[in-house]
Amino acid sequence: MYTCVEQETQTQSKSPIPESFTSCQGDGAGGVGSSREDKDTAMRKKPKKQKLTQEDYVARFNAEKAVMQRKYCDIFKFWRSCPLKSCRRAQACTGDQNACLKEGEQSIPRELQWQARQQILAATPANVGAPERLAREFLPGSF
Repeated sequence: MYTCVEQETQTQSKSPIPESFTSCQGDGAGGVGSSREDKDTAMRKKPKKQKLTQEDYVARFNAEKAVMQRKYCDIFKFWRSCPLKSCRRAQACTGDQNACLKEGEQSIPRELQWQARQQILAATPANVGAPERLAREFLPGSF
């Protein structure tokens, strides 16, 4: 509890300090602006993020894996030799990206695969989730 005492100065010098001032001493359990409610609202912690369940993690990984397979097909332009008319018309993979990538990745040198992977990793935002980041780290032949 705070105790405030009004004290008077002993000397009559021309000091910038007024003749009488209030000094407060205490243990910090009271006073202005130190209530528990003020501290709780001022220093409220952020709520913790919930961890992904295994099913959610696998679902997000598989979705990102499909996106990455399609992206690799588009980077290597496998649509040029695709038997599907829709792929050639769209100038992008619109069919089964898994089969297209497995068939075409053998004709692409490993160095070009590595460069494509580096290009994708460089374009990855810093705040992307763990399942998405894991899927983006695969080489085209690793899916």
